[in-house]
Amino acid sequence: MRRPWLGATVQSAGSQSVGLLVVRVIPGSPAAKAGIRAGDFIVSVNGIRVHQLQDMIPVIQRAGVGTIIRVGLLRGTENLTVSLRLGELPVTHRALAAG
Repeated sequence: MRRPWLGATVQSAGSQSVGLLVVRVIPGSPAAKAGIRAGDFIVSVNGIRVHQLQDMIPVIQRAGVGTIIRVGLLRGTENLTVSLRLGELPVTHRALAAG
């Protein structure tokens, strides 16, 4: 089974947050190639608002590997939208994703 991969580690910033805080971007990943940075907030994926990881996962899974998605970001006070092509979760990351 091929699992789609964004290539960023995110966390909920709490119930009052504007989105998911990007805490790490894997070099060379789809997120890195799209210009997503640590410190950005992901506020939407394909037009669907995200506040918790559980909001984002099904959208990415439905899109699938190789699909171009639109990611809404908040960077400081600036709203941005980037497009990226989802990659396939690398074998080295699969054990981490399963746990």
